[in-house]
Amino acid sequence: MEISLFKSYGGKARTGWSMVDSVCPSMTHAEVLLAGTPPFRRGKSGGLHAGVPYPGKSKGGRLSGNHRKIHLLSGNNPMSESVEATAHFPACYVEFPEGYEFRRAAFYLAAEEYIAKTLPEGNYLFTWRLRPTVVMGRNQVAHQEIDLDFCRNHGIDVIRRKSGGGAIFADERNIMVSLVTGAGPVESLFEEYSKKVSDCLCGLGAPTRVSGRNDIILAGRDGMEGGKVCGNAFYHLSNRNIVHGTMLFDTNPELMTGALHPDVSKLKSAGVKSVRSRVALLKDYLNFGVERLQEALRERLTNITLELSEADVRAIEEIEAGYYKPEYLLGSSARAEIIRGGRIRGCGKLEFHFFLRGTLIRQVEIRGDYFEVSDAATAFAEAFTDVTFTPEALEQAVMKSHPERSIRGLDAHGLLHLLAQPLHESEAPCGTSGNDVPCS
Repeated sequence: MEISLFKSYGGKARTGWSMVDSVCPSMTHAEVLLAGTPPFRRGKSGGLHAGVPYPGKSKGGRLSGNHRKIHLLSGNNPMSESVEATAHFPACYVEFPEGYEFRRAAFYLAAEEYIAKTLPEGNYLFTWRLRPTVVMGRNQVAHQEIDLDFCRNHGIDVIRRKSGGGAIFADERNIMVSLVTGAGPVESLFEEYSKKVSDCLCGLGAPTRVSGRNDIILAGRDGMEGGKVCGNAFYHLSNRNIVHGTMLFDTNPELMTGALHPDVSKLKSAGVKSVRSRVALLKDYLNFGVERLQEALRERLTNITLELSEADVRAIEEIEAGYYKPEYLLGSSARAEIIRGGRIRGCGKLEFHFFLRGTLIRQVEIRGDYFEVSDAATAFAEAFTDVTFTPEALEQAVMKSHPERSIRGLDAHGLLHLLAQPLHESEAPCGTSGNDVPCS
């Protein structure tokens, strides 16, 4: 059964979002079948239609694709047995238009926000999969948790989410799950979500349970405890809660290990470090593939589907753009100072003090007994300000701007050698609230 949701143009205004709230997600199958009375009207095809406020324009009274559809699940598949109903389950499944599979992680994180801010109060769930991606927590410092150069060289996307917790690696063989609910205690919701997902996996043949951190682990074989298969996180928006998790069906261990083990030195900064949990693979316990697992999660955790439109996607993409801004992606409230340098014959002693905010260089100072042939402070500031603090990015900055030419006796090779020599690393003394330049 299908219900199309659209805005009525050129006619009398219909009732607003409340009618959608009555359909999705709390409405039972029987209640929807009886919904052919106002504010719903029955269409020529036998479906039910409801006028709802909707962002977007139409031309000549046409819908121009700006409509949403609701589908009821038949529940006839033997694998679609739903888990026991609770406060937030079964939820309403949110489906994207055809052709929007395997978008970047930021698109789906933005979709969570859009659903929370736009759709009527209710419980909404959707699943998604990614090309190789590292998703780091809100409060993490990128280069502490991720080898950014490795990710860049291996085509691994890097995104920051707005929930806390540690960095995770995901690829096509992982399933990401997002749940958006109304306001309420986040802790109990987190526990409910984790338990429902674990119960679902148990019902499909994977013996799992919820750990103390609300992660999901395998019970293991022969009485031995297995590894972690799901990591979950949450955050709160105004009047809405968002919970999301990663389900490890299978993965590329080389990419995972390379992406999550940085080569640069750790900073003593205020960021949170990931818990390096031992992981396990669901494929070793289930007798079907990742696509079928994704379908089974949908069938067992939801009982109705809301299909988004192209106009929804355009609005989501506007939110998505904010995830790519360097100050959000690589910046952080964590501040630190890194000192690199040493002595070069014919040049003297050089110390380069890099002041970082997150992983971005916000200020650089040079100290030592060197001689300048031009304004070194300006040359180094222009070369390194807003550069990502990774070995590859530092080398690219040197070869592009050649700040070493401002110091007598220093060449590019010598500068790169000094930049690889840690002298001192510390949390930057921070007594001001400036947005761009860390305290020194």
